[in-house]
Amino acid sequence: MRFPTRYIFSALCLITSTGVYSQFSGDVTGDNIIDATDYIELQDIILGKENRTFISDINKDGETNVADLLILENYIYREGHAPEHSSKKQVKAQVHITPGFVDEQQNTIEIVLQNENPIAGFQLEFTGVDEITSVQGGLLEFSNMKVRIHRNRMYATLDKGKEIQAGNNVLFTLKFKGDFEEICFVKPVFVNSGAEPYSVLVGQCANDVYTKGGCEFLKAVVLENESPDKYSDVNKDGYVDISDVMIVENFLYRNGPPPPGIIEETKGKIKVSFENIDNHNKTFQVAINNKQSIAGFRLTLDGVSNVQVIGGGANDNGLKLEVQDNKLTAFLANGSPIPPGNGILLTVTYQDTTASQVCFYNPLFISLTGNQYTMQLGECKSLIPIILGCMDSLALNYNPKANKDNGLCEYPPPPPKPPKPEKQKKEKPVKEKKERAKEPVAENVEVDQEVKKQIEKSEKEKLDQKPQESGEKKQSRKEDVEKRDKKSGREKAKENAENSSDKIDLEEKVQITETDLTEIDEAVLIPKISAVERMNIPNPRKGMMVYDIDADAFIYYDGKSWRVVGSGDKQASGFDVKRKGKNWRRVNQKKE
Repeated sequence: MRFPTRYIFSALCLITSTGVYSQFSGDVTGDNIIDATDYIELQDIILGKENRTFISDINKDGETNVADLLILENYIYREGHAPEHSSKKQVKAQVHITPGFVDEQQNTIEIVLQNENPIAGFQLEFTGVDEITSVQGGLLEFSNMKVRIHRNRMYATLDKGKEIQAGNNVLFTLKFKGDFEEICFVKPVFVNSGAEPYSVLVGQCANDVYTKGGCEFLKAVVLENESPDKYSDVNKDGYVDISDVMIVENFLYRNGPPPPGIIEETKGKIKVSFENIDNHNKTFQVAINNKQSIAGFRLTLDGVSNVQVIGGGANDNGLKLEVQDNKLTAFLANGSPIPPGNGILLTVTYQDTTASQVCFYNPLFISLTGNQYTMQLGECKSLIPIILGCMDSLALNYNPKANKDNGLCEYPPPPPKPPKPEKQKKEKPVKEKKERAKEPVAENVEVDQEVKKQIEKSEKEKLDQKPQESGEKKQSRKEDVEKRDKKSGREKAKENAENSSDKIDLEEKVQITETDLTEIDEAVLIPKISAVERMNIPNPRKGMMVYDIDADAFIYYDGKSWRVVGSGDKQASGFDVKRKGKNWRRVNQKKE
């Protein structure tokens, strides 16, 4: 140590206008000398053993801490700048200090340091511990710095040691007294060799998830076997899922960063789909297409229950699979991430179905750092086995279990249709005149013969009444009779009908009937009538058809006029008939 005269200044104090002496910077004890007693006094102030004074803030930054102590240490032991010339500026470089692994049984916690520049001293205070019992190991022990502890405070300075170099490692392991629940940092200070403080980033408080027991508890929360606590959402995204477990696992077992880990946007998309659906054996496969490694996933298979995994890439890579009914959760544990590729992730068997198809529900796939991938889901697949068969319940071979018709239904022959009852004809009172008028238009041969006989008898009576005529006239009349005999009974009936003064009633001759023809041997006979009879039909119905013997053609009524069938449906003429009074009559033809 230097002589005290080194610390005595020519102007030890200044007399103020009030006559009170003022202490100079670095004279913590106020004895007007900067020596080891000031250094020791300042240590006690930093550790909380002594009250802080204005003069103890050597660099005038408003705080008494290890920066002030290092200024005295440099001045006393390393011929540094005088305290009044010390710098209070803050170095732009950052130091990141976070709690590390906690061993509840040993009551120890690791303190992790990440720094870009050398560190010549630091000061830490903790909440959540009753007393610090020891500080050992890590970078601090390697640097051989001087450490002092008091209750829940500690500091380290160079003394005869060396600076802690840039890096990312455990600074030291702290052993403490008290029940562990949560340990936090309070105003940590890190300085360089010039006693200039660094900017310090402080990690979140250490809690139960920093322990192995806490990690297992977090897994139980994810599997919904436990209720989450205030520490369960490790990455502070509002959800407790396998991402939080992955961060803690990485921290505890893979030398990863402490919670909340490295939050980053994970690029890439994971595609999952169903393949090889076997409804009879109740198995299917989940295919995956990924361009990034997969360290864990959560998958719910909606539509099935009592699921078991019997193969796939998840098993091949040693992931720890937890199956709860239809929920699958895969933790990395001691396995290896699923590499990029396109293959089968899971081969699944199930016992029961809860829906007609199986679908993905709320899947989650994560990277090795615990960050989530974007998902693309395949379409749902049917769980109903396809059974071909006849699905018509009226068929002879109806299959009630069929869900797809095979088009081979067989039916019994249709029962024979009962004969339709004949429609009763309404009889109308007919006058004798009409009956007599109808006789000539009878269509059967017997009517024609009777008309012929009546005509012959009438002619014979006329001949008998007339006087004897000359031979030539008799011969002429005989020829006329023979010609008249040659005419068909139908022609004579037509002539009689045309000359009849009464209206011809055709309702009985042209019967309007409606019947369905169902048998192959059934047929219909179209009424045969003359043009006069056709034209005299009262109120013909639309669609009525007759055979006109004058026109020698089928003729139908279209609702307005009669038209010939097969002639472009041209309108039918009267065929030598004209209207006389209320009825139509034939025009008299010239004798040949």
